[in-house]
Amino acid sequence: MDELVYLCIEFKINKQMKKLATLLVIGAVALITAAPKRKRIRRKKNADSIRVADSLAMVQAEQQELLTRC
Repeated sequence: MDELVYLCIEFKINKQMKKLATLLVIGAVALITAAPKRKRIRRKKNADSIRVADSLAMVQAEQQELLTRC
């Protein structure tokens, strides 16, 4: 009888460990695939901010040039 209880408990633990291992693998794969996307988004934001800064600098230069003509 004791062996049957032991086998039942061991089977439940193994089943839970398999579920946990599966969840960990799925989580790891999700993190690995998400990292390049975050890098692309960061690069795009950086390029956008540089483009906006350049546009603002051009507008300010044109305004300065118009003020000096007057």
